Amino acid sequence: MKNPFQSMSPRAIRATYAGAAIVVLMLGTAKFYQTMYVRPIGNDQCRWAVIERGESRLLITDIVRGGRDG
Repeated sequence: MKNPFQSMSPRAIRATYAGAAIVVLMLGTAKFYQTMYVRPIGNDQCRWAVIERGESRLLITDIVRGGRDG
């Protein structure tokens, strides 16, 4: 198999790698935005209130009917 970079100049090789890096960065940024803002993971659709101070107990109230899955 022939090396495709053998016939390219160093400047063209750098431009190819830079272009590929920019495309990967754009795809990663788009996926991060989608995961964190468009469709957030763990959207509970309820309110969590501390029951007693100093304790690690929570009271889950105001659950949205249908919520995320309905």
